[in-house]
Parts: sequence; structure tokens; C-alpha cells
Amino acid sequence: GALAGADGPRGRRARGQPLYRTIYRAADGASLVSGIDEAFPALPEDAKAGYTAIDAEGAVSVLPDYRKADFSRYIRPVDDANAMHRLWSDGRWLKAYLAHGCYWHACAFCDVALDYIRGYAEVDPDRLFAHLVAQAEATGIRGVHLVDEAAPPASLLRLADLNRAAGLPLSFWGNIRFERAFTADVAAALATGGLLGVSAGIEVASERGFKRLGKGLGLADVVHCCAAFKEAGVLVHAYLIFGFWDEDEGETVDSAETMRQIFKAGLVDSAFWHKFVLTRHSRAYSEWTRGRHPGLHPEGDGPGTEPWTGPGPRWDFADNDLRFRGEERSEKFSVPLDALMAAWMAGEAMDSPVRQAFPFKVPAPTVRPDLVESILDGYAMDRDREREAGLGTAASGGGLPAGVPVARGKHPVPRAVFLGGAPVPEALRTGGVRLGWRFRLEARNLDLAPDVREGNVSVRAEAVAALLAEASSADGLGADVFGARLAEALGEEAAKAALPVLRSAGLVVLPTRS
Repeated sequence: GALAGADGPRGRRARGQPLYRTIYRAADGASLVSGIDEAFPALPEDAKAGYTAIDAEGAVSVLPDYRKADFSRYIRPVDDANAMHRLWSDGRWLKAYLAHGCYWHACAFCDVALDYIRGYAEVDPDRLFAHLVAQAEATGIRGVHLVDEAAPPASLLRLADLNRAAGLPLSFWGNIRFERAFTADVAAALATGGLLGVSAGIEVASERGFKRLGKGLGLADVVHCCAAFKEAGVLVHAYLIFGFWDEDEGETVDSAETMRQIFKAGLVDSAFWHKFVLTRHSRAYSEWTRGRHPGLHPEGDGPGTEPWTGPGPRWDFADNDLRFRGEERSEKFSVPLDALMAAWMAGEAMDSPVRQAFPFKVPAPTVRPDLVESILDGYAMDRDREREAGLGTAASGGGLPAGVPVARGKHPVPRAVFLGGAPVPEALRTGGVRLGWRFRLEARNLDLAPDVREGNVSVRAEAVAALLAEASSADGLGADVFGARLAEALGEEAAKAALPVLRSAGLVVLPTRS
């Protein structure tokens, strides 16, 4: 097991001693221990490498088994009427992850030095899906909470593909990063494949904050990602942080104003503000020990820190959390920020100036009042432009953005996937045929006009219906293959006209695992 940062019963942990304890069973049945508090015989040094490899492999090969869990003993408290917020408590979920660790592992506030963040390794999504379906059959629990630090987009998409093709035996939700990899098409495929909601960190909703924290994204990325999910009907939760050592009051107010605009635009359903805690295993602390962040002054009893002089007790159980000089200055923001969040989550105070929430003088926001709306307009134009382009550049090699992990042993190749219902032909008085189906609970259709040059319209309609049915499989069809076969069925000009209609009615272009 793991007890990060804990001291053993025989005194303080020695510097350099592992922050975990793992108990192994030797061939002769004896218990061997690696890590803190070696109450059992210590693991021989020459055996540690082998057991470390077993640990690493087990993190992705051992899947959770809930068959003996009595879910009836778990209460389901409803602590909030907000649909997204209550997912954490109102429900029974099978817990699993698509990857151990975080593929980004670079945020300044995060414990990036510890294995649960740094040790990134992906689980085989095909194997995990089969296991979760079996667990659902055995337990009767068909909801899955993905407890990843940040679920890798390619693996998440694969899980949704398999779930959709199998008839949706599962529904799932979990933590992600607000990546542009989650396009409107990807979000639509995830929602159709059983995704209920996502949670992710915004932290400080300002460009300065994103850069300082090393998030690897900007406000436009957040808005585009949230818009894609909300358009697809997926619930969205955001994590926020205030009280960084170099965060001034103006930045806190600007972050609040940006979040007001995000809530007003309907881009998130719920959010929570955390007060920043400096940790010994964070990138920020590591950089401070190397002479960076001169404005940061940790206090405590660790190496390189100053004696604790602040109010309140020191930590005496774990030495991971560190206090720093001046952190009490941001305490006054806790209650007002919580009040703002509660109001926005209830759909209230969307148009009220954020300054009114603070019972003390704060700077006026410097954020443009239409900042989020203007970014959202850009998202809509980009989305519509891609749909008007039909398959666009997909057939020539689009894929996931740089830096976003692709599932193990796979690489992205564009594919066309149809997410709508089964097309049904209807004869029109004009002599043409209307193919009708439903997508996102709305009736959609494609009208095919009679054309003596292209042959019998009913035959062409049947060919298109068969093509869409084939593209409804888990993997869909290669975008180039789909485009060629549509042109073969309808003719070049008619296919070119049909593609934008299909792209707005359930035909999506996705990266393929091949």
C-alpha cells in the first residue's frame, strides 16, 4: 500500500527513504517489505528491481474486482441539486482508470515527483472494457467512474467506440484535461458512446495563470473543449485554485469574472475553488529549491525551509504540505468565492458584477465583458467551417494534436464514423428519396433527387443507407474510403453536396487506432 509523506512509528522518515510501503510474499511464504516502516524482514537490495517491475506492471495489468462488494451498504446522499456536482455522491460506480499517472505531469502545483503522477502507463482499453462489462453483469452496477488523473483522449475514445458498438452496456464519467483533442466530433462520439460527464482543472482562469502553472493550454482551449462537450450533452465540472504565492488580488478578481462569463455561456455545470497548498513534491517547490521563484518563502522544518512562525498548528502526521509566508492574505477570498460559485451553479447572479460579492475593496476586473463570448464565436465558426468542408483534410492525415498521447501501440489515422440512427428511406412526390434518421433526439434527413445520369434514386438511397450503417461500427470507415464510396453511390457533385448535411447530422471525423 501507499502512505505518501507519512512518518513511520519509529520516528521521522529518513531523507531519501521511499514514501510507500509494499509487502510482498516470498516463495517460502515469508513477508518481505520495501519502503517505510519495515516491520517485516526488509526486501534484499538485489530483489528490489524485480519487485519494482512487478509493481509497475501491476498498475496497468491488475483490474479491480467488485463481485464481492455489497453496494447496498453504501448510502447515496444528495448534497446538491446540481446534476454534475451530485455525481460524486448520488450513485454507485465501478471505479477504474484508463491510465496510471498523468500524461502531462507538468503542472506547477501538482505532486509531479511522485509515482502516482509521474509514472504514466496506459491500460489496454479493449481489455478494460471487456472486464468492466463482466463486472457490470456480475454486480448489476453499470456506471463507471474513471478515476484517472487525466484520462488519455485516445483511450477514452476507444472505450466509447467499444461501448457504442456493444449497445451501451456501460455509462461512464471521469477526469480529463481540457485539451483541444476533444473536438466537437470527438465529444459527440464520446457522448454517443456513454460518456455522462467530465471534470478537469482550469485552476486560474487567466492567460498569466495558465502560463505560470505550466498547464500547456490557454483560455481558448478551455472554451473550445467545454463548448464541444456541452454541445454534445455532456456535463462539465471545473477545478479552480486561488491563493498562489505570487497571485495578486487583481488576478483573483479577473479569474472570477472569467468564470462568471463561462457559467453564463453555459460552458460548465459546476465548479469548485480550492485554496492553493504548496507541497514538497510539487514542481513549484522543486524549482524553488533550485533558486527559482524568489517571491516564494516556504516555512516548516524541511531542507531549505525557514522555521515555522505562522499561526495555527504545524503538520505532525505528514510532511508533504508546506506553509509559506503570506498565504494567509488570500484567506479572505474563500467565503466570497464559494458564494459566487454556489450562485452560479444555481443559475443565479450571472449578470451581477463580481465585485459585489466581496465585502472588501478589490480591483475592478480587467477582463473584457465579452471575452468568453468572442472565443465561443470563434469555436462555432471553426466547427461550421469544418462541417462545410465535408471530410476536409481528414483523408490526408489529420490526427490528435501534438503532445496528446495515443493509445499504446497505436497511431492516429482519420476515420469517418456515423453516430445517427438507422436511415429509413421515404419516397418523395418529386420522385426523389428522403433518408431519415435521428441524431441527438432530433429528426435529420438527406434528400436525394432523381438524376438519370446517376441511375435509379432508390438504389442510390439504399447504397448510402448501407454505407452509413457500415460507418456505424466501432471503428467506422477510413475517411478516404467513406468519401470514395459516397461519390461512387451518388456521383461526385451530389456527394460533395451531401457531405456537409451528413457532417451536421451525425457523421464525425475521428482519429483512428490502427
